[in-house]
Amino acid sequence: MNFLKKLSIKNKLTFATILVIGTLSAFLIVSIRGEFSVKQEAQKSLNALAEMNSISSVLAAMHNEQAVSLIYISSNGTKDFPALALRREATDDAIHDYYNLFKERDTNTEKDISFKELVSARASVNELKLFSRIDKIYNQINIQLFDRFDLIVRGSNNSILNSLFESHFTLWHAGDDISNMKISIGNALELGRFEGAGFADFIAVKADYEENIRSYKKEASPELKDFFEQKYQGVFVDQMTEMVDSVYLDPSFANFNSTFENWWATSSAAFNQLKEVEKYSADFLAGKANEELKNANSSIVFSLILLLAVFVGIILTMVSIITGIVKSISKIDVAVEKMADGFVGEILDIQT
Repeated sequence: MNFLKKLSIKNKLTFATILVIGTLSAFLIVSIRGEFSVKQEAQKSLNALAEMNSISSVLAAMHNEQAVSLIYISSNGTKDFPALALRREATDDAIHDYYNLFKERDTNTEKDISFKELVSARASVNELKLFSRIDKIYNQINIQLFDRFDLIVRGSNNSILNSLFESHFTLWHAGDDISNMKISIGNALELGRFEGAGFADFIAVKADYEENIRSYKKEASPELKDFFEQKYQGVFVDQMTEMVDSVYLDPSFANFNSTFENWWATSSAAFNQLKEVEKYSADFLAGKANEELKNANSSIVFSLILLLAVFVGIILTMVSIITGIVKSISKIDVAVEKMADGFVGEILDIQT
């Protein structure tokens, strides 16, 4: 510290000014980086939600196509071919929108998810092959989408948004379970029985659905839970539950008092009710992410303005001090010169 003693007062003040400015600059950088991190996480969550919604749309379209394919095969190609064509078009549109989402962001997701198997699945439907074989192809694609969905959910680092992502994922999973039960029971009704491991698969999906509904009620925020309780109830949900329980207790369908058409309409209506809850959940999650983004932007602007004001204030203060000292030193120099010339009555008035 000896070098400080050798510095003039002016240089010492200059050094102190640089030290203060450097400290504030470091604080500014750390603060702004932290706010940008929050902003990036919020934007990342919005991008993830957009992909999740797109995946959900693809899955819903594929389930609908899968269902109509079942009817078409079961009727030996005599029923619902126009509807099948429309469902295929809807699936293609959903997949197209999904890929467009990544083109807009300059990324490529074809390495993660491939829909090439869909071509062979449709060819098998056209040839009226066994639905169980076609079902496996659809399920392979569903698994790819499911894994991608799961990866998105686990990628959130914001604890609040992560909790919402988890409950949204649980809700989406419950909807996927309804679609699988719809097709499983529908296929068994058309054939008059469950084939192979069909009944075991149905039991597993039923258990998964019930667990996801329980988990959602337990984990969802109060607002989301209230909306779920209001929307996902009523005749169709009750009837679907009764039908599912009836099949579980008697897989031979001996006591199943419903037709294929009625089961199809009832399970579809219940699924649509759950999709409304899913949409509300997605909108709620997007609102929270946008709120985080807005708060981060506000904090960045506020921090910049505040720290800039402090920075300018310190500069002005230091300039004022240095100017005062320079003036005082100048007065001392003049007084010394006068005293040297014999003016011993010189009075110094220094107020610095």
